[in-house]
Amino acid sequence: VQYNLNSLTEVITFDEEGVCVSFTGVKHCMRNNPVVQIDVNDANWHEVVFTWSSSTGLIVTVDSVVVIRNMTYALGLTLPPFGWFVLGGEYDLDRRAAVVGQGFQGYLSKLTVFNRVFPLADIPGIGTDRFNDDRILLWGDYRLNRGCVRTGSSTVGTTPCRPGFVGPTCDPQPDVTPLTITCPADVHLVTSTRSKSAEWADPVVNGAYKSLTPSMMKGQTLAWGRHKVTYRVEDFAGNVAFCSFKIFVRYGCTGLSDDGVCYSASTVTAVHSDVNSGCSRQYGLNTAPASAQLLQKLREHLTSRNASGDFYWLDAKWDGMSFKDAGGNTVTVAGSELASALGGALPTSGNEGMCLALSRSDGFKVTVQNCSSKAHYICSSDITSGNCETPAPIKNGVWECSDGGSQCRQCKVKCNPNYAVPRRIPEYFSCGPLGYWGSARTPSATFRVPSCTLKSDKRVRVYVRIRIQVPGPLSTQQANAIMVAIRGLIRSHFVVLNNLWNNLWCYITDCSRKLSENNITVMQRSSARRRKRQSTSEFDVTFSVGDLPEMMNNTGGNETLTPLQILLRDALQQNGFNFNNDIAGSVTLPDQTVITSEPSCGPGQTLVGTSCVDCAEGTYYNSLTQTCDDCPVGQFQNMTSQTSCMMCPGGGTTDGAGSTSVADCKISCPAGSYFSKVSGSCRLCPVSYYQEQTGQFSCDPCPVDKVTRDPGADNSSMCFDDCPSGSELDDQGQCVSCPRGYYRQQGVQLRCTECPANFITPGNGSITVAECTVPDCQPGSYIDSNTCTACDNGFYQPEKWQTSCISCGDSANWRTDQIGSTMQSQCKYYCPSGYEVQNFTCVACPVGTYKDISSGNYYGMCDPCPNNKVTEQDTSISVDNCTISNCSAGYASYEDGSGCYPCPRGTYQPESLQRQCLQCINRTMYTTLDEANTSPSACTKFCPSGHEIMTDGTCRPCERGLYKDNLVGPDFELNRCTACPPGVVTDIGVTAATNASICTFLACDPGYYYLKPANACEPCLKGAYQPNKWQAQCLQCQSGETTTGTGSINETQCLKYCP
Repeated sequence: VQYNLNSLTEVITFDEEGVCVSFTGVKHCMRNNPVVQIDVNDANWHEVVFTWSSSTGLIVTVDSVVVIRNMTYALGLTLPPFGWFVLGGEYDLDRRAAVVGQGFQGYLSKLTVFNRVFPLADIPGIGTDRFNDDRILLWGDYRLNRGCVRTGSSTVGTTPCRPGFVGPTCDPQPDVTPLTITCPADVHLVTSTRSKSAEWADPVVNGAYKSLTPSMMKGQTLAWGRHKVTYRVEDFAGNVAFCSFKIFVRYGCTGLSDDGVCYSASTVTAVHSDVNSGCSRQYGLNTAPASAQLLQKLREHLTSRNASGDFYWLDAKWDGMSFKDAGGNTVTVAGSELASALGGALPTSGNEGMCLALSRSDGFKVTVQNCSSKAHYICSSDITSGNCETPAPIKNGVWECSDGGSQCRQCKVKCNPNYAVPRRIPEYFSCGPLGYWGSARTPSATFRVPSCTLKSDKRVRVYVRIRIQVPGPLSTQQANAIMVAIRGLIRSHFVVLNNLWNNLWCYITDCSRKLSENNITVMQRSSARRRKRQSTSEFDVTFSVGDLPEMMNNTGGNETLTPLQILLRDALQQNGFNFNNDIAGSVTLPDQTVITSEPSCGPGQTLVGTSCVDCAEGTYYNSLTQTCDDCPVGQFQNMTSQTSCMMCPGGGTTDGAGSTSVADCKISCPAGSYFSKVSGSCRLCPVSYYQEQTGQFSCDPCPVDKVTRDPGADNSSMCFDDCPSGSELDDQGQCVSCPRGYYRQQGVQLRCTECPANFITPGNGSITVAECTVPDCQPGSYIDSNTCTACDNGFYQPEKWQTSCISCGDSANWRTDQIGSTMQSQCKYYCPSGYEVQNFTCVACPVGTYKDISSGNYYGMCDPCPNNKVTEQDTSISVDNCTISNCSAGYASYEDGSGCYPCPRGTYQPESLQRQCLQCINRTMYTTLDEANTSPSACTKFCPSGHEIMTDGTCRPCERGLYKDNLVGPDFELNRCTACPPGVVTDIGVTAATNASICTFLACDPGYYYLKPANACEPCLKGAYQPNKWQAQCLQCQSGETTTGTGSINETQCLKYCP
C-alpha cells in the first residue's frame, strides 16, 4: 500500500494459516483459531473475508465463521488511499515482480475490495450482487502475469466432493472406467537469449472428457530454468486424472558466441589466424553475423572426427584445417575432405588473403572472396554453452563419464595410484537438462574440482598432561630450576623410549627437535593442600609428540603397540614420568595424568579417510576446520600443501572460488558490467540484463516480461515493463502518463493522441477517444464529475477546461472573500487565530494578548487581556487563555490564577508572568539556600550522601571511619563527612558511607585485630604484629622469627629463634 509503485510497503499477506498485517510498520501475524478447525487447504472452495476499521479493529472469517478477531489492532490509524494487490504469489518489493517458484497453486475467484466495513450479519451475502455499489476493486480489474491463467467459467459453487464421489452428500459414484491421460515427453529448449516461447504436443486422453485444463498455456514465454506443466482432465462422471511433464530452457548457442551474444544470420566467412593476430579463434563477419545452422554443420563434421568442438583455422593458404581433439591432439582435415563435407570447393594454394565464404542462400556452397571486403572481425569461441560437455581435465586423474538419460550426464573423478582428492566430494557429479555441472547456475560460471594430489599413510599425534608435586614453598629461583629440569628429564625419557622402539619416536636420537624446550610447557600452580603443616608446590606439564606411525614395533621385534598404548603403560604401570630420583621429594600424581592421541597429518595436509592428502592447487589448509578449503574469490594458490592463498594483484577478482593461477585474476568490474573472458575487459550488461554486484563475470537477466532502457543496468529495479495503455515512453525511456486531453491504447497508438476539438479527458492516463467527454468549463470553475463547479474559498482559476482550481496558497494564510474567483489578485493574506499580519508575515500574539478570527477579525491586530491577567504563552487564540496572574521574577502563578507563590528551594524563575518555577540543573546535585530565587546562579552544588564537597567543587567520598547522611540535619546537602560513633568505624575498604548504621567495624588499636565472629578486638598472637589501627588480621613475622609475646605493633619486635 502506498501512493505510488516506486515505494511499495507490504501491509497484508494471507496464507492457509492466517493473516499477517503491518499497518503500524511492525509485522504482526495472527493464526486461525484452532478451536474452529476449518482447513482451507483441503482442495475445496472457501469464502474468506477480511474486514478492518480504525475504530473496531479487524475480523477474519472463513465460510462465515470467525477465525481471527483482534478488536484493538491499529485503532485510530489512517491508511493511504491507494493499494497494490498481488494474487497467487509472493511479491518482491525491491524488484517489483512476483517471486518465481514461490507461487500459490490452486484457484481464486471473485476477490473484491469494498469501501466499507461489513458487520457479521452481512458477511454471508457478500459474494452476491447485493453490495455491488460498495465495490472499489473488481474481479476483472487484475492484470495477469505469466504463469497465471484466467479460466472462462468459474467452478465456485460446484460440488466439493473429492474425485470418485458425487451428489449433495458425496456418495460413491457408479463404477465407471477411470480416465487415463498421457503427457508428452519432457521438452528441452535451447536459447541464447534470456527466454523462449514454449510449444508442445497435446496429451493423449483415453476417452471422452468434459474438460482438459493445463497449468500453463502453449506459447508462453519462459525464462532459463525448469518449468512444470500439469494437465487435469475430468470426464462427465466426475473422474479426474492428472499428468505432468517438464520444460527445460537452457542457455545455448550453436552459432558464433561472442561474450554470450549468439550470432545467427545468413552469412559467415572463416578467416585464417594471421588476419587478426590478436585472436586465437577468429571469424570474419559480413554485415550480418554468423549462421547458426552453418556452424552446426561444421561442429557436426568436427564431432564426427572425435573433436572437442573447440576449433579454429591455422594455415594461411587454406589447403586444410587443423583443430584439437578431446585428448588435446592436433587433427588435420584435408581441404578436399572439408570441401566434400560442406558441398563446395576450397581455394587453391597460394591464395593468401582470400577467405572461404559459405552462404546459406546458395545451399552452403563454397565461394572465394577477398578478406579485405569483410566488415569486421571478432574473437570468439563457438562452443555451445550448457550442453554437459566433459569438465576440464583434472590433474593427476581422469574423469569417468556416462550418459544418465534424459539429456543428463554424470562423471566421477578417478585419481591416479597414490593420489586422492584432498576433501570429500560427491561420488558422482551430475549435469542435468539445464546443462550445468555441480553448483554452477549461469552460462559463464566456472565449474572447479580440486586436483588429485599425493596421499600418504596417516600419522598419529599423542598429547600428554602430567602434574608433579614438590614439597615446601619454593623461591622463584628454585621453581625455575625445577621447570628446566622437568623439560630435560622428559626429553631424556623419550630418548630411552626411542631406543626401545626402533627410533620411531624421534628422527633425531636426542629428541631435541620434537621435544625442544619450546615444545614442552611447564606451569607452576599454587596448592592449597597441606601435609604435616608444610605447603607444597605443583607443576602442570603438557606436551605433544606428532608425526608418529599408527603402530610401533619394539627393538626386540616381539611386541607391537600403538603410541598411545606405549605411553599409557609407561606412565601408569612403569612410572615413566616419576622423577623423584632427580627432583627431591617430587611426586607425579597418577590421577592427574591424561594421555590421548588423534590422527595427524603433515603441514598443508588433511585427513581423507585413512590417508593424509596434500591440499591441492586452488585450496589452502584451514587449521580451524582441518580441511582443504577453496581459495576465496579474489585469491589464488598455484602450489600444493599451502596454508594460505595469495591475493590477486591490483585488487583483481576471480570467477568463483578455488582459482589455481594468477592468470585467473581478472579486473573487478563495477556494477552494471561484467568481465569478458574473450576481450579481457569490462563490458556493460546488454539491454534486458543487469548486474548489482562488482567483480562479476556475467549479468543477470530481467524477468521475461521486463526490459532495461539502456545497457549497463546496475539494479534489478531498472528492469521495467513496456508502457501500458494510457502512457507513453518519454525521451529518457520512462513510461509517463498521457496528459489530460490525450489518450493511447497499447498496440494501437504509438504516442499519446489529442482529443477531438472542444473536449478533453477527465484526467491523465486516458486510453481511448471514448474518454474525451469532459465539457468546457469557464474560468472560476473546474470539472467535477462532468459538471462545472465554482472554485471554493481560497482558490481561483483563470483558465477553462481545468480539473481543479488553483490554491491561493497555504490555506492557513490565504483566502478569498467569495467563491468562484478568477484572478490571483482576489487572494488575500490573513493570519490564523493567535497571529497578526505584519508585512505579509504572521507574527505571534505576544504574551498578554490574543486574537480570535471566529469573530471575523481575519486581518486585524491582537487584543490585550483584560483584568490585569496575562496568557501563559504567545499565540493565544481566545480571551479564555488569559488565566495567569501578573507575577514577578522569583514567583509563579497558581494554576487557577488566584495569586503568586515564591519559588521553593531547588528552583528559580528569572522571568515574570510564569506559571511554574524552573528546577536547578541536575536536581540530585544542585539546590538553593532559600526561596524566591531569580537566577540559576543561586543553585549551589552539593554532594550525595557518603560524599562531601571540596573547595574545587568536586565530590570526595567519605574516608573510612566517616559518613554523611543527606537526610539528617539542616542544610544537609552542604554538610561535611561525620566521624562514626565512638568505638566503631566502617569496614575495611568501605568508603562513602551514607549513614551511621554502616559503622560496624570495631576500632581496634595497633597490635590488635578485629575478630568478627566474636565482635571483639583480639591481640596479635605470638609470631605476628600489626602496626596499624582498625585491621582485620595481623602480619606474620618472617620465617625463623617470632615475638616475645602477644599484641606486638612493629616488625622490629620479630626476633630470630632457634628450633
